[in-house]
Amino acid sequence: NSFSLIGHFDGFGSGLQTFGFITSNNRSSFDYYDFALSNDGGYIISIDTSNDGVAFRNTNTTVITNILTNIDPFFAIEVAPSGEVFILSNSNPAMLYRIDLNTWNQDSLSLGSFNLSTLCRNFAVDPTGTKAVVSSTSGPLLMDFGTPSVSLINGDLAFWIDDASSHQYAVMGGFYTKVYNFATGALTTTQSGLTQSRGAASDSLNRFVSMDPLRREYMYAYEFPQPPFLTYLGTMNPGSAQEADAPYRPSVTPDGSQVLVANQLSHSGTIIDAVAGVVDT
Repeated sequence: NSFSLIGHFDGFGSGLQTFGFITSNNRSSFDYYDFALSNDGGYIISIDTSNDGVAFRNTNTTVITNILTNIDPFFAIEVAPSGEVFILSNSNPAMLYRIDLNTWNQDSLSLGSFNLSTLCRNFAVDPTGTKAVVSSTSGPLLMDFGTPSVSLINGDLAFWIDDASSHQYAVMGGFYTKVYNFATGALTTTQSGLTQSRGAASDSLNRFVSMDPLRREYMYAYEFPQPPFLTYLGTMNPGSAQEADAPYRPSVTPDGSQVLVANQLSHSGTIIDAVAGVVDT
């Protein structure tokens, strides 16, 4: 309310994790180390560069309450509605840790012979804090702490994963679009045709959007109001229909009044009024 400064964090880890680019246009993509906030807002959880571990900082005092030095290297983090904190480590073998913030007890599951997919930095957890869906190079994995067990859901690669409908579903995108039901253990929906590298799901509605920003300007919209049915709603242009995306070969008219730009992603041409500095057509 007052926007007053409570304090600052020393050694707060934040930095570039992956960088991607494509040779056919001038687009690039960045992923950064993530951090999370506990459900009650009492802790902010991130890498601690001073102690080489995962730190739990009190948001009221900025003091580190606990630090877990055994989780290394840190890869991704999610918080379940039930309060448990899940941390994925790209160790050898890769490990998924679960931390109870009330007791600070932790248990873990190994991916075993499966290799963690570094192309997918996020994962999904169920409402009870028992199960998680993690992306591996062999396909999405179901990590079940209740059994405990690790099993391959499907052999198709997932480039992004997100929680949907208050963590009831795990939505996955890549060369195929999938929705996994945590309650029934079934892969309810699969569609193909639209390559996706990023996406985000609605927490309250069975809807999500996805995109492949290196290759196309649009976002793809989906909904699954009655699983297992998945409906593709169409594409949404985040900018102007005449906006130049990944301009490839600009040329100027002899009098300098107009610029023609060939757009690599939308396969279109844009005419710019160079005098007024606006898009003409």
